[in-house]
Order: sequence, then C-alpha cells, then structure tokens
Amino acid sequence: MWGFIGVCALLSGVIFAVLSSNQETDQPPNPPIQTPAARDRNVQNTSSPPSSPPPKGSPKAPNRPPEPKPAAQPKDEPPPTPQSPREEWTGRLDEIAKWSADDYDRIAKEEGWDHEMKRDFEAWLMRPEHWDKTCNLTRDITAQDPRSARTFDPSPEAPPSLPVWLLRWQGVSIPIPAIDYERLRIYRNNKTLKPTFFLYSGSETLSVLIAIHPDEPFEHAFPRMEPGESRELTNQAFGNDGVSFEELVVKGYENTSKDITCEPDQWKRDASTVASLQTKNLKEGDGIYNFPNTPGWVWKRRSSQKTLWDGRLFPLEIEEELTVAYSVINDTSFSQIGLMVGRVEADTAPARPLWLDALGRALTTDSPADWQALDNALQGGSITTYEKTF
Repeated sequence: MWGFIGVCALLSGVIFAVLSSNQETDQPPNPPIQTPAARDRNVQNTSSPPSSPPPKGSPKAPNRPPEPKPAAQPKDEPPPTPQSPREEWTGRLDEIAKWSADDYDRIAKEEGWDHEMKRDFEAWLMRPEHWDKTCNLTRDITAQDPRSARTFDPSPEAPPSLPVWLLRWQGVSIPIPAIDYERLRIYRNNKTLKPTFFLYSGSETLSVLIAIHPDEPFEHAFPRMEPGESRELTNQAFGNDGVSFEELVVKGYENTSKDITCEPDQWKRDASTVASLQTKNLKEGDGIYNFPNTPGWVWKRRSSQKTLWDGRLFPLEIEEELTVAYSVINDTSFSQIGLMVGRVEADTAPARPLWLDALGRALTTDSPADWQALDNALQGGSITTYEKTF
C-alpha cells in the first residue's frame, strides 16, 4: 500500500512541478496528444469550402484596361545662345536711331557699359549697312568732343622777326636759330635711308631736328575700332590704297562735326570726315598752323618748361614727309620759331657758319666727298661733339 501511495505522491509532485513551471513562464500547457484520425477531422473542419463556379448566364467581369505607360520625360533642351551685343543693337536699331548723345550716355551708364563696350558700340554705329539710321547719333557723339570743333589757327600776316640762318632742303626754307651749338648728330632713317640730323645748343636750351620720313598710307583710319574692322572700313571709305596721314590731318582741321552731312548715299564722304576728326588731339593752349606755300602744317605744344614745334611738310619735290621740329625753353626769344618755317627767304643774322653750308650740300648730294667736307668744316668750331653713324 505504501508503495502505491509513494507512486501517487511522486506523480503528484511531478504534475505540480510541471504546472508551476508553466505558470512561471506564462506559457500555455502542452496541447493534448491527438490521434491521426482526430487530426484529419480538425483539418477538414478548418479548411475553407471550395468555390462553386458562377451560374450560367451570369455577366462576366469587365476587362480592366491596361495600365497606362508613364509619359516619356522631355529631354533637356540646350539653353538658347545669348545674343552678341551687336545682334542686340541691330534688333534695337529703330530705337537707337532716335537716341541723342545724352540718351546714349545715360543708357550706357544704366546698362553698365565699360569703355570697351562703348568703343564697340561707336564702331557699330559706323557700319555702312545702317548708316542712314545711325549717322545722326554719330554726329551728335562726335560733337560732344570739343576737339572736333578745332580748326587751323590763323597764321600771322608776317613771320616773327628773329635772328636766323636759312637751310634750304627739298625746296623748303628752314630757319636755324642763330646761336652757338655744341652737338651735331647725324644718322640715316631706317626706311628712307635719308639722313636725319639733330642740333643741340649749350645746356640744350634749344634743339633742332630735321628728318625725312616715308609718307605711308594709313591702313587703319579709324583708331577707335579693332584693327580688322578698321582696315575693312578704311578700304571702303578711302579705297584699297588707304589714306595718307597728311590727308587725314588736313581734312580733320578743315572740318568739324557739322560737316558730317548724314545725307542719303553719302557714307564714304561722311565716314572719311569722322575718321579725320578723330585725329585731332590738341589740348587747350596748343596750336596748329598750315603753311602758306607748302602743303603741311606745324603743331605747337607747350609744356611746363618748353615749347615744342613739330612741322610736317610735304614738298612737291619728294614723295616723303619732311619733319622740322624745335624744342625751345619757354619765354625765350625763339619761342615762336615754328611760325618762320617756309616763310623766310634770307638770313636775318650775320656770321653764318661754314659748317652750315657744308651740311646743306651734304644733305642735298649725300655724297661721301661732301660728308667729308662737313667733317673738315666742323674742325675748330663751336660744335665739340659730332656723331655720324654712317
């Protein structure tokens, strides 16, 4: 009996331990063991019943339309090419034709144009294809520069009365101030191979330059344009041979902005006038005089210490340009020497030096014998420094 009671006690302890374990872990007790037949019955009870076919005559489910394909994304178009300034100006041509110079200054400032942009705009204005609409503005802009109104200064009726010796070269009477000189320098021009000479007085208070330069035509008569465009318009305005410096300067100082006609079919004449007016560069107090008997002119420029005379003559005897220039200390008796060029026919001072006659002959003949005669004539004179590079 105790054996049976022990077995029962033992089984009760095992069951108690199992129950205690399940309660402590919150896990459900193990399911009861089922027989295969019971498992089959449970499966049949839990499976969903088979679907029955639709009755005859029932309407069919409508066909669903196919899903639309996503729209193709448009390809990125390249950004439009920006217009060049000239293309933009051409598109605004009718508007620009109504501008005054004041309008131009204001609009250029508002749109932030720099110097190069304004220069290109003024070059574009000169184009012959739209000159009939841009001429008035060009004339107005040109008139803004006070230099465009400058013309030749009237020459005095009589030349100054100064002591000079005359040197005749290429048919021109060149006055040489009658003073002592200390230095004579002679060399040849690289292009014309003609001699050029400088005379210097003591302390260089006065110097004289006489030279011959080639009178070469200008290929770029429009200095405010790019070289290629300047050459193109120079050829159109003046022909393929270009224009000489003499022609530009003389035309410039014989005309003002009022001589730009803006008449139909007058682009060549007006363009040449505009080009010539752009050569004017004299400052206040400077002067320019033309010669009465020889084509050419003489410039007068005054600095703080010196008066500079720069004469450009174009004698009929030669096809080159003859330059006669003086540099004189201000307020000396020779400060008006430039007004005597080509206007004095005889010496006005005594004691003409021998070397000056020898120099005149050597310049005219350009012979070795006459250059040697000049070397000899300079011996023992006031000229202590003599340089000849040929």
